[in-house]
Amino acid sequence: MINQITAILISILFCLGCGDDLQRPDGIILFEDGDTFIELVSVDDSRCPSDVNCVWAGNAAVLLRITNNDNEQEFGLNTNPGENTGVGETELFGYKIALVDVSPYPTSSTVGMIELEEYVVELDVTM
Repeated sequence: MINQITAILISILFCLGCGDDLQRPDGIILFEDGDTFIELVSVDDSRCPSDVNCVWAGNAAVLLRITNNDNEQEFGLNTNPGENTGVGETELFGYKIALVDVSPYPTSSTVGMIELEEYVVELDVTM
């Protein structure tokens, strides 16, 4: 009985990594679906601070990386999509990915001081 339990424990310990060839990215993961991950790479936030009156609302450009099995691609999405800023949604590896929100919204005292880890990026991801 003890030999059976020992053999089972050794099998479990030996096989903990079985079928786990996929490397999960180390960064800020926004989406995970099996072998597909969407990771936050950077945020270029030029939105008008909420406590300032601006001529233009500005834009938060979010750089993301999608990993699907062994394939990887970086892409950008924007809070204010347009001719000069880029797209607000895209389709990659069969997923439709849309940028919903980026927070916190900058204020005059936080412009340029928000760290990547402080951003909350909301995506709408569908197949």
